[in-house]
Amino acid sequence: MNIRRFLLTLTAVFAFAAFAEDAPAPEAPAQNASADKILEGVKKYFAELPETLAEFKGQPVITRDEVSALMMPQMENYVRQAEAKEIQPTELNMVVYSLVRNMLAQKVLTDACLAQGMKPDVDAAKKTLDEARKQYGDEQFEAMVKMQGVTLDKLAEEIANHEMIGKFRQDFSKAMGPVPEEEIKKFYEDNKDKFVRDKATFKASHILVKFPSDEPSETEDAAAKEKIEGLKKQLDEGADFAELAKSSSDCPSGKLGGVLGDQNGEFEEGTMVPEFEEALKKLNPGEISAPVKTQFGYHLIKAGESKPAGGTIPYETMKDQIAEYLNNQKLAEGFVAKIEELKTAGNAKILLPEPKLPTPPAAPAQNAAPVAE
Repeated sequence: MNIRRFLLTLTAVFAFAAFAEDAPAPEAPAQNASADKILEGVKKYFAELPETLAEFKGQPVITRDEVSALMMPQMENYVRQAEAKEIQPTELNMVVYSLVRNMLAQKVLTDACLAQGMKPDVDAAKKTLDEARKQYGDEQFEAMVKMQGVTLDKLAEEIANHEMIGKFRQDFSKAMGPVPEEEIKKFYEDNKDKFVRDKATFKASHILVKFPSDEPSETEDAAAKEKIEGLKKQLDEGADFAELAKSSSDCPSGKLGGVLGDQNGEFEEGTMVPEFEEALKKLNPGEISAPVKTQFGYHLIKAGESKPAGGTIPYETMKDQIAEYLNNQKLAEGFVAKIEELKTAGNAKILLPEPKLPTPPAAPAQNAAPVAE
């Protein structure tokens, strides 16, 4: 776990990020708006919120004081570091609502985990925090924890719940099962116009005799060249290229018989160093090059099929990527639906009006008269 990233996502940073993505670009900061004045306005805003901000199963689960404690350290850091202009209540409404919505989802999911007999491993979470303290040092660690607005014990509890929810999500994913191949094929056919090669692609295998240093001496160069010429002679006498690559290549691809590229043995133009690609382009499929020198050493290249830019990428090449995309989409949509189902079953409520994003200004009419200076 990246503890720093996790600590940040526990608090209002998440809400700030959501706001920053949706809100229009801020105006230049007002020069006469002091940080203290802005923060007093934020405190006044929180003081006027309802005491209970969300309920679940008829009980208050998120309070004004809880949200204020989480957000104020982040707010203070934001205002003082960013030279922020005065923060409007409409902006705070969006930030607070986003945070409460996500906190409520966590509460609902934690309840579902416990109902299934799962237990948060608080001891493991405390060990994670201990490791973070060692990694970042006491001063930086304490500053990170302070930004959370919670005690260390409460933070360990939240981390444990977060990990437990992660396991719940994994189980949910397994229960959903993968997207059927028919859907993958349909997606490919429906979007075939998007699966077009931007660049030429190649298939090739190679055998590499690597230089022993980044700046090889004449002796090292000559030894590598002599070895690659010996391997070329074996190929000319009928040796199998893949088997020779497995036994003699200094490249990790040797274990695969020298095959380069992705799992389909394909790579785009510009992937390999220029000397390698220039030699490859001169070969016909199945043809083996003479020794080719690059910065890495000497290569023997066996050409496979090449395809020009602009052609449609075959289904087999795209299948795994499409499957991953559709499975992720299915899981995301299914998990959101599951959360909504749990919320409905527990009569979950956010006791704040849902804010609306500000309407962007309309574009000026084309025939509008110019404004006099």
